[in-house]
Amino acid sequence: MGQTLEWDKPDPESSYNEVYIYRATSEAGVYTNIAVQAVTDNTYFDINGVPSSWYKIRFYDSAQVIFSDYSLPMQAGDSEGYITVADVRDQLKIDEPEWADEQIQKMINNATKAVDDATGRTWMGAQSVSNEYFDGQGKLFFDTGHADLQSITALAVRTEGSSTFTTVTTSYVHVYDDGRIQLDLEAFPGCEVSVFPLGFKNIRLSYVYGVNSPTEDVRMLTLLMLAQMIQIDPQRKEMIDSLVDKLKFNSPSMV
Repeated sequence: MGQTLEWDKPDPESSYNEVYIYRATSEAGVYTNIAVQAVTDNTYFDINGVPSSWYKIRFYDSAQVIFSDYSLPMQAGDSEGYITVADVRDQLKIDEPEWADEQIQKMINNATKAVDDATGRTWMGAQSVSNEYFDGQGKLFFDTGHADLQSITALAVRTEGSSTFTTVTTSYVHVYDDGRIQLDLEAFPGCEVSVFPLGFKNIRLSYVYGVNSPTEDVRMLTLLMLAQMIQIDPQRKEMIDSLVDKLKFNSPSMV
């Protein structure tokens, strides 16, 4: 059968050049390394994977011999996308001789990615991001830029001019679902830091974001984008733009 696994790439500023992929038979099971590949490729097809398989990944810097933290456990899928091949055939009246299932599925995958790119968010379920770096602004909060932020799993900061990161207890941080995180010093005066220091790439964050399932608007937008790939239509483009505006994530103002 096989399972397709996909994850977010590490921050471009990092020096990771490989990704290690691990599989287990259950979420809490023993994870065994099954593959190593270049970090530039963020998908993996596990020919021996089954729907009940669970996976973790971690990035590797072969020059400095350094691993990142493990990702959260995740499951793969037989295919990906906000609509199905059956949806496309039914709604767009496409017959088998015209387009094969494999061709339609490839277009679904492309349209799904286009929806995520256009709206700045994802409806593909919980997505794990490990060790992404952000610039500090010298404030109690910063914006990750990810809508639908669910939780943070690791946080560390370093002061300007320092090479050492200080680990911050994640329970001391308030997480907003619009992508912001804030140090809660009032409730936790013992927090390891008093501010996210001003500096370049001095915040290291691992987190989970995403919505568990697509809405009907998301499914419609995906179908319209796929139809536009087959044949461009100006009127359809207006409908696409309208739905994108409705679904698009606008980063909150950080005063």
